Amino acid sequence: MRAKSDRSNLADLDLNLKYHLGDSSSSQTWDHLLAKDTPETIIHIASIRHIKTILDSLDNAQQTPRLIVIGTTGIYSKYNDYRESPNV
Repeated sequence: MRAKSDRSNLADLDLNLKYHLGDSSSSQTWDHLLAKDTPETIIHIASIRHIKTILDSLDNAQQTPRLIVIGTTGIYSKYNDYRESPNV
């Protein structure tokens, strides 16, 4: 998650989740996280464009957790011109 993200609503749900701070598009973030932790499951809700970075870091760490990726059909939409923003 981003350092400034508000997790207060999630905290009220009393879920058994770990949150990690960092830039999901950065292999350094994933390499650092995977050097300290061996997750059973990763739930990724940021840009689907970051998945290759995650998979590369998982491969380097020789880890195979369950990976749940939430994407969007926004690339097909004109709403907020998501489809025109390759670096989102």
